[in-house]
Amino acid sequence: MIMKKRTMRNWMLGGTLLLLASGCETLSWGEEGKGALSIRMQRETAVVVKASTSFDDYHIGIVNGSGTVVSGPLGSIPDPVILEPGTYTVTALSEQTALPAFEKPIYGSTVDVGVVAGVKNTLQMICTQINAGLRIVYDHDFITKYHTYRVEVSGADGALTYQKEELRTGYFTPGTLKIVLLVEGEDPVHISKNVIARDMLVLTVLLGQTNLETKGSIELLLSADTSRVWRREEWKPGAPSNDGVTPETAYTVAEAQSLSSGTNVWVNGYIVGGDASNSSFKSLPPFTANSNLVIADSPLETVRANCMAIELPTSPASLRATFGMPANGASLLGRMACFRGNIETYFGHTGLRATKEGL
Repeated sequence: MIMKKRTMRNWMLGGTLLLLASGCETLSWGEEGKGALSIRMQRETAVVVKASTSFDDYHIGIVNGSGTVVSGPLGSIPDPVILEPGTYTVTALSEQTALPAFEKPIYGSTVDVGVVAGVKNTLQMICTQINAGLRIVYDHDFITKYHTYRVEVSGADGALTYQKEELRTGYFTPGTLKIVLLVEGEDPVHISKNVIARDMLVLTVLLGQTNLETKGSIELLLSADTSRVWRREEWKPGAPSNDGVTPETAYTVAEAQSLSSGTNVWVNGYIVGGDASNSSFKSLPPFTANSNLVIADSPLETVRANCMAIELPTSPASLRATFGMPANGASLLGRMACFRGNIETYFGHTGLRATKEGL
């Protein structure tokens, strides 16, 4: 079964889709009053493909306001597809499940297209990676000192265990990854990191260089493994990974929700909607409220309890000019943003009020 339309739209808004072009030609169809759609696909040229190498195996979904019109592998659907005139959402996925797995990147794209009676549209789409990869490696000194260890990584859709001999890359749905290093004879070491689509990260586990003669501390070094997203971060156990003092150490949504209050702190997350209320929020435009937007740790989040509403007061005016959802929502959805304000109850949930700044 093809994934829900909202899920695929959120992937697109997270920046994982490119549309090359659509060509059209006027033809005469045997079925009067209908149009046609021909789908052509390719992958981004920078990608080293580990998913299915045949586009015929990609799952295609064509949906309109009435529901699913076409669903199945690309190789099994007609070319072109004859459709009633109207607007359709076309989606493509190399895999239909987003569960964490080793060596299983997922490629996909989604786009809206109009079908006109008597006209054949040729839609050419670029498929990009929509999940994130994480590989675990160990420093020589760490391997020498310890003999029994593993890393457990959990995300929005499940978890993977990296045994000490594991060299493969695990792939996860974008959002917050909770990473736990378990070493025999040591306390568990925890770290949380946000990942986005197309991230390819390597986590290096190493010993602290200041204490090797005694017990030895453990450090985690996180850096990017490809040229797509370059990051380098160091983390030492014993201190919180985020303290909310600066944009660089902003709280995640989950961390902010665990606090009863906080004054003049930074919180970051993916913009997932607007028009917040106590029980819901809108995840797709059009939006009507300039006074708030909604963020979450995953760009795919739709559950209100897992989100934070961010108040956008009238002053400073730049907040609503930049982040007001009625005017900017279509371009903001799926984007990572960071806001400074006070952690308080807002629409019945933990939120951010008296917002002073947004990045």
